[in-house]
Amino acid sequence: MVSSDKTNEIVMCQCMKFDMFGILCSHALKVLDLLDIKSIPEKYILRRWTRCARDEIMEQTDRDVEVK
Repeated sequence: MVSSDKTNEIVMCQCMKFDMFGILCSHALKVLDLLDIKSIPEKYILRRWTRCARDEIMEQTDRDVEVK
């Protein structure tokens, strides 16, 4: 079961996949599609899934290698 609020672009699914793993489930994505929301709202794109986070990890790894 998925509850939603189109004006605030909020979806919540009982499977709790976003709460546990940080990834929207297929149920929530389908509801966003049915609400005619064609891009994933920024509140559902966690920093750990962004290119910026990846680049930061690579920088830390490079620094660790240089120190050793």
